[in-house]
Amino acid sequence: MIVTAAVWHQLGSFTGMEPWGEDNDIVVKLVASSASSKPHSTLASSSGPRQRVAPQRAKDVPSCPKGCACTSCRWPSEGASLEREFRLSDGVDPSVIMGLSGAQAMLAKGSWCQTKQGPDGKLRLGCIACAALPSDRTATSKVRLWATSQACSKTLTRWRMRRHANSQVHKAAVLHLLGVEVGPTGDCVAGAPPLDEFQALLAHMGEGESERASARRQTNSKCSTKVRRMRWVLVEALREQDRKFLVGATTIVLCRDERESRLLLRYSACSSNLQVRRGFLGQTRNAGGHACELVNATRKAIRQFCTKKWAMPAGGRGKAVHDKALQRHIQDHVEIVVSDSAANEVMAANIGRGWRQEPIGNAEALTPNLVLIGRDCAHGFRRTALLYHNLFQ
Repeated sequence: MIVTAAVWHQLGSFTGMEPWGEDNDIVVKLVASSASSKPHSTLASSSGPRQRVAPQRAKDVPSCPKGCACTSCRWPSEGASLEREFRLSDGVDPSVIMGLSGAQAMLAKGSWCQTKQGPDGKLRLGCIACAALPSDRTATSKVRLWATSQACSKTLTRWRMRRHANSQVHKAAVLHLLGVEVGPTGDCVAGAPPLDEFQALLAHMGEGESERASARRQTNSKCSTKVRRMRWVLVEALREQDRKFLVGATTIVLCRDERESRLLLRYSACSSNLQVRRGFLGQTRNAGGHACELVNATRKAIRQFCTKKWAMPAGGRGKAVHDKALQRHIQDHVEIVVSDSAANEVMAANIGRGWRQEPIGNAEALTPNLVLIGRDCAHGFRRTALLYHNLFQ
């Protein structure tokens, strides 16, 4: 009697015999001492234990040496534990999993591992999530092996499976398989506030509404974590647009003003195709009134502007990344610095271009290619008007 491996597993559950072998193509022969000569009734009534013979591999399946660690040898014994260890829900945020229902929730509890028989008859390992992605998103050779179930052909190791599970392509494939909506950067946007709330908050921020006023308007409380995160997302989106423009700017004008230990920096830049953009570089507190302190505060503000995900609120994912190339590009292309006619501002501009030695702080010039120092005449007129006003009163 010749029985396939799948039927043999089912037969073993009734007879109490354990199957031999590792491949799906293994054939099993049940041989008795005189099975070929005795009829079935005689074989069934014969006394003595039933004899078993070790399974033989099919002729088209190559045999593996002893101690082989290929997928065909290890998957029958370790496949169940590997499927429990590597699940689809591992690389997805728990809040997203809680929002799933029905078939999607059941699918998320399963494993992403799948096996497939190769041309040589041996098993290969694959990923059901990557297999569902379009072909243009699995262009790399490593991802294509998992998408076509051709990975781990020689050695089945956990670190290869863990490396694939932690890859960004696999995480995006899992979200695509579960039908979760993602944003332009590939992050999950499930549970995010609707677009109307962001538009309304942006309009109120443009009118000068504070964070506390926004929290009272939306949640009727003095403080709201949701409002704080939404404001940070809007500010970071504007910064990202400014960074994309400044990385290709050829001329940058830096406007600086200090008052009550707060330093405000604005910019006006022009690209090679004569496109102009204006915006804010940042604001630092407790900057100080000395010229050297203004230079250090300006350098700090530029560094914070060139750091992605800077000052991210609690609960955010990812780490802040400082773009040194962008900071160097901004400092090298600042040609004009505009400030008021205060002595500390003029000295800070000269220290920034390297004309005066900075007594404290970084000895590197802040704006080495500075050409012109602009002075805001309105500040001087304001001081003169206040002087005459105080004299005549």
